Amino acid sequence: MSTHLPNLPEMGVNRVIQVVPSEDMTQATCLWEAESIDTLDKYLRDKVGDMSVDIYHNVNEANSIGLPA
Repeated sequence: MSTHLPNLPEMGVNRVIQVVPSEDMTQATCLWEAESIDTLDKYLRDKVGDMSVDIYHNVNEANSIGLPA
């Protein structure tokens, strides 16, 4: 299944880099590029409302492995 996010970049959200769903498709870990967590949260709330429960954190790029350039 492929989901198209039209109009990115928009509202300070540049792109979704990776979506890794659980086997049963009830949860996912997503890696986004955005100006801030607040900006990303506003973007997602505008798109999906309260259909999801989200936990956010900033990535420590210096100690990460495998991030795209």
